[in-house]
Amino acid sequence: VPGILPPTQKSIDSGDYFFKSNSDLQDIIAAKWKIIPKLLYKKTKIVPSEINVFIPHQVNNYLIEIGRKSAGLPKNKVINKVSK
Repeated sequence: VPGILPPTQKSIDSGDYFFKSNSDLQDIIAAKWKIIPKLLYKKTKIVPSEINVFIPHQVNNYLIEIGRKSAGLPKNKVINKVSK
């Protein structure tokens, strides 16, 4: 978000306070989520079968699914309330 503080009317009118990203952002985030579970498992020395429930904090189902699959967890161990 390139807007300056305090906001000026000019920067508000030009859309400087809207989140701007390139179209590859979701792919970049998905690539990171393919690595994160492996790092967490290595650091904590746990395995997927030791996880009873996974409660993600994400904004969309696509990223929740990427995280779930990367973590090697079945759908029934994931709380997904994004659509609700």
